Amino acid sequence: MKLLNPRNRYSLGGAGFDTTYFQLLDEGKAPFLYVELDFKEVTSKKAAVIENSSQLRDKILGANSSISVEEGQVLSDHYKLLPVDLRDIPKLRDVVSFAGMDPSLPTFIIAECVLIYLDPDSSRAIVNWASKTFSTAVFFLYEQIHPDDAFGHQMIINLESRGCALLSIDASPTLLAKERLFLENGWQRAVAWDMLKVYGSFVDTQEKRRVAHDAGKSIIIHLINLVFHPFYVMGKEHYCVTYAVNDAMGIFGDFGFTRGSRESMNISSAMSP
Repeated sequence: MKLLNPRNRYSLGGAGFDTTYFQLLDEGKAPFLYVELDFKEVTSKKAAVIENSSQLRDKILGANSSISVEEGQVLSDHYKLLPVDLRDIPKLRDVVSFAGMDPSLPTFIIAECVLIYLDPDSSRAIVNWASKTFSTAVFFLYEQIHPDDAFGHQMIINLESRGCALLSIDASPTLLAKERLFLENGWQRAVAWDMLKVYGSFVDTQEKRRVAHDAGKSIIIHLINLVFHPFYVMGKEHYCVTYAVNDAMGIFGDFGFTRGSRESMNISSAMSP
């Protein structure tokens, strides 16, 4: 799980092995405090990757910085990678405190394919804890939906064969169920869109034409697109984005996307000081 904070704001999210923080740093968009949380076996591997890459390591090391592969943690003024079992709410609370986060400040929480792998009770507990902890926050969830059709059934089989069972998918199998997950656990509002709708709303026409034009240059690529396009569409219909908002400070009034519109989601303006 990831927590982000531009200037006096925070972000929190699942660590995984992505380098989002370092990309934001290169773009001059890094939050004041970026905290990544995951199981120790994951954070230890990520700490080793950071330690062994000068391109990553040099961006965070300073007088108050340290990397411990054994402990699975990276500590610096503005970036922290910490190990925790997200299902253990008391320990999660302690780790967030240890990271130096002020829950009263605006916080952006990211969970990309995190909660879906936990049991339903644990997923609900995390969402509820986050709502009670962060009074001004956006919780951004990205995960799978629609397990009951043929594509969804095969998706589950493929993931289970890799040891990645979707333990919570039957508890929130639809877009409406994703929204209810947040609304029934203390969040003021929630909106869920599948990725096909997100693609149609946020990828502009010029970019779509460019992709189609590039594909059209090659007969082979064009034929592949014709064959696999239905699977591409179905895949996007089986992943979704859900965002939930708590807005005690009244700063997220314009945040998000409106149902049925092609408005862009303006995260930066909502989170900027």
